[in-house]
Amino acid sequence: MNNDFSGNIPTSLGSLGFLRYLNLRNNKFHGQLPLSFGNLFNLVGLDVGKNNLSDVLPSWELFALRYLILRSNHFYGKIPTELCHCGQVLDLAMNHITGNIPRCFSNFTFIVTSINPSEHNPHVNVDNNVILVDAKGSELAYTTTSELLFSINLSNNNISGEIPEELMDLHWLLSLNLAGNHLSGRIPGKIGKLEKLEFLDLSRNELYGAIPQSLSYLNFLSHLNLSFNDLTGRIPDGNQLQTLNDPSVYVGNKHLYGGPILEPFPKGTDSNGFRDNSKADIFSDDEHMWLYAGIGPGLLVGFLGFCGSLHFIKSWRYFYFHNLELVFNKLAVSIALFQRKFRN
Repeated sequence: MNNDFSGNIPTSLGSLGFLRYLNLRNNKFHGQLPLSFGNLFNLVGLDVGKNNLSDVLPSWELFALRYLILRSNHFYGKIPTELCHCGQVLDLAMNHITGNIPRCFSNFTFIVTSINPSEHNPHVNVDNNVILVDAKGSELAYTTTSELLFSINLSNNNISGEIPEELMDLHWLLSLNLAGNHLSGRIPGKIGKLEKLEFLDLSRNELYGAIPQSLSYLNFLSHLNLSFNDLTGRIPDGNQLQTLNDPSVYVGNKHLYGGPILEPFPKGTDSNGFRDNSKADIFSDDEHMWLYAGIGPGLLVGFLGFCGSLHFIKSWRYFYFHNLELVFNKLAVSIALFQRKFRN
């Protein structure tokens, strides 16, 4: 982890049959993952994030695997169903993955159970770091003794299709990041079943329809991002949702209204659906600035156009200067009469 290793990952690592955790994160490895890794039946955690690996996603059947982190590489292809056996953390973010989200993700052994997973966890004594990325892009280190750490991150790929209803059965899921894909369809109405969820990012997809009311049931939700989709209707009310009052959570959905969007859509706006009244004066000053900035060039263009017309059109020039002479003569006579009257 965090070295300057390069070249191919040695295939000999696949012969370490009792290896339980392998962290090659943040190096310069390239090429493919060794096929011999499919023999690491005791492997609990594998982190090869932030390298230059280019390969199809692995289809190993490693039933002990609980942490698989392949983020920030060049993996491609569809997500194989074999990865549905991953136990707790699956991070495939920032690759070139295509296809749909497998419905078999509901088989994640430790996430789906509604009882304490640590009671059925034979590997809680493994003491290694798992690196996850938070909402601001910062890396956070967790130990694999954190038996209640459950996360799925498929962000910034080319995944399409709908969000499977089966994902809503992952009762212990803490973080779900599907941002930056081509997901379509509606947000599952049963999303409120993810009762432990703290982080949800569905932004930059092609989701449409209403935001499910059940989203307001997520009492532990501390980060939410639904921006830049095609969501419509009223934003659900709820105690926890009311604390997430940043309009940027919903920006880019033209027909949402209510909640932290201070200017409701039905009363007339076809913008991204919100306006922060606390910044109204700033917006007003900006409008005035652009108005004043446009007056000067407008007057200049008009004046140059007028002078050009006088230069090229003789009849206009004669008419203008003839009448201008008459005006000045009348003005001179009026001034002379006024001065004579004043002297008398």
